[in-house]
Amino acid sequence: MEIEEICRQARAEGLSYGQYVYIHRAELVGRRPVQRLRPEERSCRRCGRAFVPTSGRHRFCRTACRVAWNQEKRRRMMKEAVDEG
Repeated sequence: MEIEEICRQARAEGLSYGQYVYIHRAELVGRRPVQRLRPEERSCRRCGRAFVPTSGRHRFCRTACRVAWNQEKRRRMMKEAVDEG
């Protein structure tokens, strides 16, 4: 959901953006505004932050995101292996 859309809905209800988000927080949980990327930017696989890659292979905005994503992946694989066995 984009910020502009939330603003339109807030105006329709006669609320400010902040009031609308506060009242409808249960609906909006987990939804982040759609980020518009410039042609040279990418979105980080883990946190979604926009960044400019210095190589065609970059998928993460920083080392901490890369390490955390790989740890989560490894834990998921271990959990699946335990559940199957």
